[in-house]
Amino acid sequence: MKKHLLTIIFCTAALTLAAAERQIVREKILPGVKNQLLITAKLPADFKVLPQENSYFSYTKDAQNLYLSMEMIDGDVVNESVADQASLQKTGDAVQFFIKTAGDNRLWEVIADASGHKSCFFHWSAGRMFYPASGTPAPLKITVKSVKNAAGWRSDIVFPFAEAAKSQNLPADAQWHIIAVRYNYGKNISNREVSTFPQAVRFETDPARFGVLAD
Repeated sequence: MKKHLLTIIFCTAALTLAAAERQIVREKILPGVKNQLLITAKLPADFKVLPQENSYFSYTKDAQNLYLSMEMIDGDVVNESVADQASLQKTGDAVQFFIKTAGDNRLWEVIADASGHKSCFFHWSAGRMFYPASGTPAPLKITVKSVKNAAGWRSDIVFPFAEAAKSQNLPADAQWHIIAVRYNYGKNISNREVSTFPQAVRFETDPARFGVLAD
């Protein structure tokens, strides 16, 4: 009986999360507005849940570049990276962006960590990201400035979206979609905490959850 009841509870939770996944309203992200990240939803109870330590994403844009900013509350900033062009989210506190154009599967992955290292990879699609040769270094001139402060740390990234579009023969006036991700490590956190804006469901790489950058 107990086993049967647990099965019913699990199935109900799975169906609730699946229903939520189908009800996707793509978030419109306005320039200059601070947006609070939420934990990646693994269960229905995770929707709209704040992380243990808050962080905020904002951006501005001109004709050539996206100016991405992340502000992190962090009582235990840590990072052990040694070089650029690595999976920096595996070596300590880091932020990550997946960026793509509307109606196209190709996307860029940008990572910056608390020590100031940076990575930029190009992927043919979200569904082709997790095999050994999936990510190739993107020959884009991104700039990163990460600084620690009294509250935690901040990272500012310049992503040349016009150059990115040209490199893949994408329309110069394409609409851009993005998701911001934070990886938070710390002595007072039971596990690495992942938070996103817009809020991801199950996977941070699901393009259906990316927000629309308003012009």
